[in-house]
Amino acid sequence: MSRDEHHREQGGALGREELLSRIEGEPPLISAYRSLEAQLQPNGFDLSVAQVSMLVGRGILGASNADRVLPEVRSLEFDAGGWLDLAPGSYQLLFNEIVALPNDLMA
Repeated sequence: MSRDEHHREQGGALGREELLSRIEGEPPLISAYRSLEAQLQPNGFDLSVAQVSMLVGRGILGASNADRVLPEVRSLEFDAGGWLDLAPGSYQLLFNEIVALPNDLMA
């Protein structure tokens, strides 16, 4: 039994080889990544941030979706060095990657 098979049976994290196999599989576990070499780790995959937006104001949740009010979303711009200075608050992140998580995995 391979190490990845053992982890799967025990409920542990997938190893690099199993992740790579699933990324290269059909459907791919992860697509639209920026650098497979840089992002694929021994037991995980580092997602990269495409956009950060600040949530402004209040949201409201009701008993039904008809009562829901979402807060305003204001997109933030990265500086010339690729950084954002985030004040305390709530933010929405959009990742570059698309993750197609099957029923036999959790993230």
